[in-house]
Amino acid sequence: MSPTSSLASEPVSPSAPVVSSQRLSAADCGQFQITGFELPSDQEHRLRTMGLYEGQSLEVLRRSDPVIFKVAGARMALARAIAGGVHVASANGG
Repeated sequence: MSPTSSLASEPVSPSAPVVSSQRLSAADCGQFQITGFELPSDQEHRLRTMGLYEGQSLEVLRRSDPVIFKVAGARMALARAIAGGVHVASANGG
């Protein structure tokens, strides 16, 4: 038996739990955590200087244009087009 054939039959366990992610622009009001960015590097850099980063908790207050949310005690607003490049997951696990 070759080394590769034995690997194919072994079950693969995920190293991290699967998290359902959505775009901030599509998120309903509620608690979320940032899971990543899909933006041009200059826009991502600007958001990071504003205190937005992976793992940061935020609360969506109004799903409009701009999207209004609260992060680290401050209210912020992002144009819907930019908010579409911020990926979030429910902080409640659902």
